[in-house]
Amino acid sequence: MDDSTLALARTLAAAARAERPSLEVGDTLVPNRMRALAGDPSARSGFDLGKTIGMGGMGVVREGTQRSLDRSVAIKTLRDELRGQVEPTRGLLREARLTGAVQHPNVVPVHDVAVDPDGMPMIVLKKIAGTTWSDLVCDAARTREVAPSGDLLDFNLRTLMQVASAVHFAHQLGIVHRDLKPANVMIGDHGEVYLVDWGIALQRGESDTHDDVSLHAPAGTPCYMAPEMLGIEGAPPISARSDVYLLGAILFEILAGRPPHRSGQLYEVFARILTEEPALPEGLPDEIAGVCQRAMARDPSERFDSADAFRRAVAHFLDHRAATELVTEAERRLAQLLGRLGDPKVGEADAIVLYNVLGACRFGFRQALRGWPESERAKRGLESALEAMTAYEIRCKNPRAAKVLLAEMSAPSATLRADLEAAERARALDEAEVSRLRTLGRDLDPRHGQAGRVVIALVLGIVWILGPVSLGWVEAWQPDVFRTQWTVIGGSLGVALFAGVLWTRSGATLLRTTVNRRFAIAVFLALGMQSVLFFGEWLGGVDVAWSEASMPLLWGTVLAMVSANVEPRLWPTTLAQCIAFLLAATHLEWRFYAMGAAMAATTLNFFVIWGRSAAGATSSSDGEARDRPTLAPEP
Repeated sequence: MDDSTLALARTLAAAARAERPSLEVGDTLVPNRMRALAGDPSARSGFDLGKTIGMGGMGVVREGTQRSLDRSVAIKTLRDELRGQVEPTRGLLREARLTGAVQHPNVVPVHDVAVDPDGMPMIVLKKIAGTTWSDLVCDAARTREVAPSGDLLDFNLRTLMQVASAVHFAHQLGIVHRDLKPANVMIGDHGEVYLVDWGIALQRGESDTHDDVSLHAPAGTPCYMAPEMLGIEGAPPISARSDVYLLGAILFEILAGRPPHRSGQLYEVFARILTEEPALPEGLPDEIAGVCQRAMARDPSERFDSADAFRRAVAHFLDHRAATELVTEAERRLAQLLGRLGDPKVGEADAIVLYNVLGACRFGFRQALRGWPESERAKRGLESALEAMTAYEIRCKNPRAAKVLLAEMSAPSATLRADLEAAERARALDEAEVSRLRTLGRDLDPRHGQAGRVVIALVLGIVWILGPVSLGWVEAWQPDVFRTQWTVIGGSLGVALFAGVLWTRSGATLLRTTVNRRFAIAVFLALGMQSVLFFGEWLGGVDVAWSEASMPLLWGTVLAMVSANVEPRLWPTTLAQCIAFLLAATHLEWRFYAMGAAMAATTLNFFVIWGRSAAGATSSSDGEARDRPTLAPEP
């Protein structure tokens, strides 16, 4: 060691001793530690060296004991082969000065700079009981020993934030660390974080006169280094943004489980630093991946402008990490939803399954937005899910459901709106057609008004049965009482009037459908034609008995038309009327009984056809829309 360097080391130690008061007391009363404070030559260094606890490229760190305070310390000295060399000694003293200048809670404190018994300088540091971060960064099991939550990512990111805080403080003092890596971070047994090893740090304004701090030679750990740290001519100067790159490289290792620049031959590592963009694993949250990529930008101007800006970006991610995890799970559900909707076989029958997936997906995105309203991922995901289901409902021709989903979207596309409007117009036309078909079906359904028809048929049947039979009894008792056409015509008109009263009292229900209207028209036409027939026969001089005998033929004809157009099951009634006509024509004296028997058969036929289902006809028809699936969805 040259005289100037040795003198510098001794001056530092002497200055420290000179500030201590001299104690004029007897040797028998002063313990050894007080002798050291008093400058006793027998206890010159004031420190006892113990076992080695760490070793670097230039220095050795040993356990030590500071006699004056009787406390454990860490003592850094040069390696044996470097002891006495000028530049390593100057570098050790420079490291002590820079480390001591950065008085920050996350920088290991420098207690003193002293000389050992051989006159060689040593840095006295706080002894940290713990382990290096490199032993924990990828080990979740060991991390639980210092992080009770056991959340490895949370622990690593919070440790990185403390390192960034120390680095930012150093930058404010004009100091750039240049060798940031997990191996240079100590984690205390109680979770304390200390950034160590400032041996190649640079300070603003420092002249480039020493090989150990050269600005133009590669310095640092290759698998973490920034491009400008390779010392290539024309590269940007080393600056605070070089440390930002190193912070990003540590973040890369946290996320990927390895340093960013793969190991290998040194020239290969340097080539990758200059030419490759380290690839992060897939599936990482976009926010933290973006922080890492920005910090590790090749161009320093594209990086964060300070270590504190980097720290805030990491903190921002941690603040929204729970929301980010919700978004990630919701995106997984969204992928399931889009996959199902992309199946060409998917249809309306799959709606329940699809809406279950949509519900989970939508819940995740909404909960994420509740905790982080600015999350663009959550906003995009929610919009995508709603848009996909809206398009599905449009394809299934269900514009009402599609409109509800569209209303939840913040900015639906014009194309989707146009598709919905087209679907609504098509659905309106379909509903109008369905309504028309239903009305037509109801109009032609013989079940509607069936009970009313049965009642009228029974009442008229009783009249038509009892009337002819009564006339037959009267004719047998007094043959000439009703032997005029006017009597027959008047009776026919009277029955027509009675039927009209019955139909009117039954309400508008019986006249609402085509079947009932046809039935009523048939009855009234038959009664009217019967009166016309009687009047014409009177004009032609036909005997009244023959007029009465022709009535079954007239009703048989009418019932044949009803059977052909309204109710096919009335054919037995037509047959009965024809038989009654033939019987009356051959036996005029039996004409009233034949007519009564034919009407009795007609009434029975009506009752057999409609009477058994009459009680349920109204509930069946009125409840049809309730009991069967509707073609159009309920609003």
